[in-house]
Amino acid sequence: MQPKTMFLAGLASLTFAACDVSAPTAADCGARTYQTLVGQPIGANLWPDMMEVRVVDPDTMVTMDFVPTRMNVWVGRDGRIERIDCG
Repeated sequence: MQPKTMFLAGLASLTFAACDVSAPTAADCGARTYQTLVGQPIGANLWPDMMEVRVVDPDTMVTMDFVPTRMNVWVGRDGRIERIDCG
């Protein structure tokens, strides 16, 4: 494999690993703990105040920077949590 191809393959696998909420990391956001909330209505106090949580409502633009300790809570148009992941 050529160096450029090896770099791109490594970068792709790193990107997919970073998106996997089941993969253990040194700095985990705790998304696995809150998976039971998927499908529930969004509420104000579902997680401790000390957590870095980004609630993403429908049609909301978000930055693409990856912050492993930040939990993203994706909310559907019906006001229910669609998914929870790190980033």
